[in-house]
Amino acid sequence: MIELPTYVTKLPILNKEIEIQPLTVKQEKNIGAAKQTGGNLSAFTTFIKILDTLINVDVKKLSEPDLIHCILEMRKFSIGEKFKTSFVCPHTKQKVSH
Repeated sequence: MIELPTYVTKLPILNKEIEIQPLTVKQEKNIGAAKQTGGNLSAFTTFIKILDTLINVDVKKLSEPDLIHCILEMRKFSIGEKFKTSFVCPHTKQKVSH
């Protein structure tokens, strides 16, 4: 089995440091497959089950802000902090990319 790095992050509401690991490609594919076959709820349920295995605290006991923090931190550690986006300005109809 491949040893993944473990990171430490502090939950904003519980004010507690926890350990978190990044998603593997297999886990990302499982979430995608759940969304394709069962929709957003299935994808979310699958993600929560996976998240529960990647952090050292019970996901069911997290507040919504702490859960969102974990999701964002996991994305940061799995993919990176930066992402590309583009949209069309509704006023000028100009495409904006960043």
